[in-house]
Amino acid sequence: MKECLEDFASAQEKRAYIQGYADCVQALYHMGLLKENEGLKWPEKMDVH
Repeated sequence: MKECLEDFASAQEKRAYIQGYADCVQALYHMGLLKENEGLKWPEKMDVH
């Protein structure tokens, strides 16, 4: 049980870390510091698992 809880907590931490990167990129984009590349499309809702 303890091992499963540790695995779950680790997965949650990784998801939060990736979401932080995505939020940062989106903030920079909306501030005009990043431009959209041809072929790059923003998803309506990012689904990070």
